[in-house]
Amino acid sequence: MADEMGYVYSPSVVYPFSESNYDQATIVNTAWQQHNLGKMTLYAELPVDDATLQAKAEYEAVTNELNHNLIAPQNDTLDNLIVKAITGPVDKFESNYKQYTDILSSPAIASGIAKQAEAWMKYHKLRANFLKKLN
Repeated sequence: MADEMGYVYSPSVVYPFSESNYDQATIVNTAWQQHNLGKMTLYAELPVDDATLQAKAEYEAVTNELNHNLIAPQNDTLDNLIVKAITGPVDKFESNYKQYTDILSSPAIASGIAKQAEAWMKYHKLRANFLKKLN
């Protein structure tokens, strides 16, 4: 990540460059900003209405349902299967990895992911009405 705001507090902004205030992250970040900022669109998020807040709450509820009730009970099994796939014999990777992906593509989890995507799109479309373009 570019850590966009780090340059604001860097001593190199105030003091001349020297070995005592050299900050590689700030230098890289400043170069990144100079190169990319003109290509980016900046938005301010305005206060949203009740329908958007409701859509966000629905998205969070669906996400919690997916993560806590559908995926979380499988966490130990998933962890063991992915470790087995990674550390097992190379010629058995595909079959071991398939065991892992079979759990994640089960009908209940796949349905939960589809519901999450629908809820996100509903929230995203409503929220877009409350973004003010700044540049």
